[in-house]
Amino acid sequence: MTHADEGDESLDLLIGRVDEYSTLFTAAVDEVLGTEIVENGQFTALVSLADREPHAVADLAPIARMDRRRLLGFLRSLEDHGLLELGTDEADHRRRVARLTLRGARRLREADARLAAFFSESAALAREIAELSTVSTSSPAPAPAPSRAPASALELAALVAETGLDLHDVTRAILGERGFEHIRGHRLLALNAIRLHGACRPSALVDDLRLSPGGVTYLLDGLENDGLIRRERDVSGDRRGVTVTLTDAGLVVAGASREAFVRTRHRLHQRFSTIGRASVAA
Repeated sequence: MTHADEGDESLDLLIGRVDEYSTLFTAAVDEVLGTEIVENGQFTALVSLADREPHAVADLAPIARMDRRRLLGFLRSLEDHGLLELGTDEADHRRRVARLTLRGARRLREADARLAAFFSESAALAREIAELSTVSTSSPAPAPAPSRAPASALELAALVAETGLDLHDVTRAILGERGFEHIRGHRLLALNAIRLHGACRPSALVDDLRLSPGGVTYLLDGLENDGLIRRERDVSGDRRGVTVTLTDAGLVVAGASREAFVRTRHRLHQRFSTIGRASVAA
C-alpha cells in the first residue's frame, strides 16, 4: 500500500466519523428541542438568545450565516411555539428584535442538561475525530483556536454547529464552482456514505443516516432525479434487491465534499480537540 493510499483511507475514515458524529448530534438536538431537523445556523442563533436579552435579527443573521428572511421564518416558528417573542427595538422601531420567553429559556436549560449527557456519551468519537484530523507540520498554518473553552453544553453544541457551518460553507463554495450548489445536508451525507461503500443497498443508508426506510427512499428519489445515483436490480442474487451506486456526477459532488475536509482539516482538529476535552467535563 502506498502512502497516498494510506492518506486516502485516513481521510475517508475521518469523513465517515464526522458524518457519524453529525448524524448523532442532529438527532440529539432535535430530540432535546422537540423539533424536526434544526439547521446548524438556526441552532447557533438560538444559543445566542440564551441570555434572554433582546437581540436584533440583523445581528443574529451573520451568527446563523443565513439571510434575514430565512432566519425570521425560523424565529417566527419558535414564536408560534411560545419559545420566543418578536418585537421592535425601543431605540429604533425599524429594527426587529428577538427574545426568549420564560418557556424558551426553560427549554434551553433542559436542553443543556440533556446535551451534556450526549457529549459524555460521544466523547470517545470526538477524540477519535481529533486524532484522525491531525495534520503534518508541513501543512499550512492553522486558523486561530477558540479564545476560551465552552462554559456549558449549549455553548459546546454551538461549537459543533459552527464546525458544521464551516464545512458547509467550504463545501458549498466548491460545489458552486462545479455547478452543484443546491446539493447539501442529508443529500451530501448520503452521497458520502454511498462513495465509502462503493455500492450498497438502501438498507445500509438507513443505518448510516439513521433515517426511516421511507426517508431514505425519498432521499434517493431526489438524488436519482438529479442524476447523482443509479439504482439497479441485483440480478446475481436477490432479484428484489436494489443496489445504489454513484454516477460520474455523483462522484464529482462527493469529491467536492471530500476536498472540503482537506481544506478544513486544521479547523476540525482544533474544534474536535476542544470538544473532546470539554465533553469529559460536560
